[in-house]
Parts: sequence; structure tokens; C-alpha cells
Amino acid sequence: MELLSKLFDITKLPSKFFAWVVLLSACALFLPSNILVALQIEKFPADYKPFIGAAFLGASCFLLINCTIWVWSKAKLWFARRSLNVRIVSALTELDYSEKAVLREFFFQGKNVIELPVDRPTVAGLLQKGVLAPCGTTGFRSLAGSVFPCRMGSLARNLVTSYLVEYPDTPTESDIRDIHRSRPNFVHDIERNDRWRSGM
Repeated sequence: MELLSKLFDITKLPSKFFAWVVLLSACALFLPSNILVALQIEKFPADYKPFIGAAFLGASCFLLINCTIWVWSKAKLWFARRSLNVRIVSALTELDYSEKAVLREFFFQGKNVIELPVDRPTVAGLLQKGVLAPCGTTGFRSLAGSVFPCRMGSLARNLVTSYLVEYPDTPTESDIRDIHRSRPNFVHDIERNDRWRSGM
């Protein structure tokens, strides 16, 4: 019995089927008689007209509900993305020293994806705000913590500039020494671990 109920569950039918029902029933109900004669369907039994009307009304309601749900889901997604973008922009305007040091690593290493300890408070905060995004599920444990490849989020990547993270466009030797001193402590642990893993 359950199999039969699933087989005839109209909600499982695609919307195209209901659009087809609406179109056919609308033709039978609303086309002028001369067109019905040309299509040779003018002799369709009149007793069936109530059933055609019911099919038109039912299929139209189903399509209307589906369209409403689709529009609502798209609107929710748009507002969610807009809210996330607002939070990211707000977070980037309030970066503290530690957060700038983490984001500066993308410029210092010259990479789009770098390894970061996701359980460190600063990194976890940037992930939670949407400024950073994890790149895969494969990481490793080190003295730095749980290290995973990370990248900047799509919006943050367009907004984070070298000026924002206080990284000079043409760093001098003095600038490079200062940047080295200001790098997060965990970066050196990750680099040592990478050298050990590569046998160096």
C-alpha cells in the first residue's frame, strides 16, 4: 500500500508535467470555437469539461505554490548572502593587529591558499566571519594546532589589499625584517612541520 501511495504521489511529479496539464486544459477551456474546429477537438464531450476545469485549477495551484516556494528560497538566499557580505565588510574595517598579521601571510607567501591552524582564536574568528574559508577536509596536527589549507572568501579576496594589512607594495630589507618579526608564531611551527614532512 505504501508503494502505491508513493507511486501516485503527485508532489513527486515534475513541474513540467503540471505546466503541460495547465496548457492543454487551458486550450480546451479558453480557445475560440473556430480554433477548436481547426484542431478537430470541438466534439470533445461536454461532460468532461468539469474534469478539465478541475485539472486546470489544480495544476495551476500546484505551479503557483511551486513558483512561490522557488521565489521565496531565492529571496532568502539573496538576503543571506547580502547579510554575509555586510558582516565581512564590517569585519574588514575592524581588523585587529593579529588578524592583519594572518591575512598578511597571503601577501608574504604569495599564495592564494595557505596552511593555517583553524583552532587558533584569530584564525577561527576570521573563518567564522567569512573572511577566510577552508579549502578541503584534509589537514594535520602540529605544535601549531589543527592545520588546514585556507583561502580568503570570494568577497574578502576582492577587498583585502596590501594597504589594508599594512604590507608594502615594494618592501625594503628593513620592511621584510619587520614583517618577519610580526608574523604569527604558529607560522614558524607550520613551516618547520612542512620541512620535516618533505624530508628537509
